[in-house]
This record gives sequence, C-alpha cells and structure tokens, in this order.
Amino acid sequence: MSKLVGRRIGEPPELVEARKEYYQAQEAFQRAVEVSLPDQRLHRSLRIAEALVEHGPEVLGVSNKETCELGSSELKKEYGSAQLMNVQEMMKNQSYSSFQDTVQFWEFLSGDTIRNAEEFERSVKAAVDRADVLQSEQEEVKRMEWNRRCELTSLLVAQANELTELLNEYAVGVHHESTNEEIKWLQEMARTVAAKLRALKAQVLADTYNQDAVSALRKARAEVEASLREAHSKLEAAQLRSRQYDNLSNTDFKDIAEEYEQVLDRIKHLTWSKTNLH
Repeated sequence: MSKLVGRRIGEPPELVEARKEYYQAQEAFQRAVEVSLPDQRLHRSLRIAEALVEHGPEVLGVSNKETCELGSSELKKEYGSAQLMNVQEMMKNQSYSSFQDTVQFWEFLSGDTIRNAEEFERSVKAAVDRADVLQSEQEEVKRMEWNRRCELTSLLVAQANELTELLNEYAVGVHHESTNEEIKWLQEMARTVAAKLRALKAQVLADTYNQDAVSALRKARAEVEASLREAHSKLEAAQLRSRQYDNLSNTDFKDIAEEYEQVLDRIKHLTWSKTNLH
C-alpha cells in the first residue's frame, strides 16, 4: 500500500520529492521481498522445488531428503499449500534432465533479490542524503530570512525614529509660528483697545469740560491742595508727638495711633481727589 505523501507547512518542494522517492523505493523493495513474480516464473520455481525434493538427493548424492523437504515447506508458507499441491499434481508427468538449470534459476532469483535490495539501499541512502541536504538548505534559508527580517526591522525602527524627530520639529515650528501669530494678534488688539479708550476719553472730556466747569475744577483743586497741606502738617505734628511720647502708656499710645491713622486716611482721600480732579 502506497503511503500518502503530503507537504508539511514550511517544507520546500524538494524535500517532498525526496520523501516521495524514498517511499517508492521502499515499496519496490517490499515487492521484491514478497517475490511478486508472474505466474509463469512462480510455477517454474515451484516445479524446480519439487524436482529438488524428488531428484535432488540423487543428483547431489545427499542421503538426507529432509533438507530439500525443508525448502519445499518454506515455499508452501510463501505461496500457499493449495497452489503448491496443484503444481505438484501437474509435475507428476514431467521429468527434468539436468539439475544445473535449477541451480542457475535459483541463482538468478537470489541475484535479482540482492540487486533489488542493493538498489533499494542505494535509493534510501540517496533519499536520506538529499533530505539532509534539503534540510540544511532549508535551515540556511530560514537563517537568511531571519537575518533579513532583523535588518528590515532595524531599518524600520531607524526610519520611525527619524520620522518622529521630523514630526517633533514640525510640531515645534508650527507651535512657534502659532505663538508668534497669536502675539501679533494680541498686540494689534491691545493697540485697538487703547485707541478706543483714548477716543472715549476725548469724547468724555469734550462733552464734560466747558468754561464754567474748568473754573469750578480749578477752585476745587485749590481747596484740595490746601487741605492736603494741612493734612501733611498734622501728620508731621503727629509723628513729632509720637517720637516725643515713646514712653507713654499703652492707652495713650493707642489714642495717638488712632489719630495718626485718621490723618493718613484723610491724606489718602485728598491725594485721590487731587489726582482725579487734575
């Protein structure tokens, strides 16, 4: 029975062909061992075996007939007793003139079997050697593929790093440009707001100030300045008293401090009035 020859995953076609040749050689050897001969050769071999049983001792001068009967029993095991009996019945009316033909025929059969065995051995050895070579080539191909894959992976990693650096530089450049544009926009907006405030201030001044308002404002300013001078005088007097009464009690010092704070508040109020009425 022939074996199924399939291709395993990852095997090259050469390895499959080598395995196929190995199985074919094995089947040829099996057929040689089983002696699958044509009927004519089979019948002839059986006839010669019977001749050995009946006439072998006379030709060879052998007194023990069991030796030839042993060969007949082996043939019965190989080809079957029924077929052998038929041949024996057919051979009863035949005679053999020479024992040399028998010897030559068995030499031919044995030589054919040996040649088949040697051919099978050579085929098996060649198939094994070829399989080893193909296996080595397959391992070499795998190693080369792995090295190539490593090289490509390293190249891809390097390219990815370079691309990342370029993207980072591009992002920084875009951010810088965006920041500059935003700064310019804010500057223009600030200028616009400042111009609008100046326009509003000029409009307010134009609508508010007249001849009477200017005189009133100047009078109020003079009063504020006088009050400011008076407040400064009181502050200086309070500071002088504070230096003079450093050793006063806590109660007296608290009263002086409150008076000092009141003077400061008045100075701040007058300063604000002067600034806004300028």
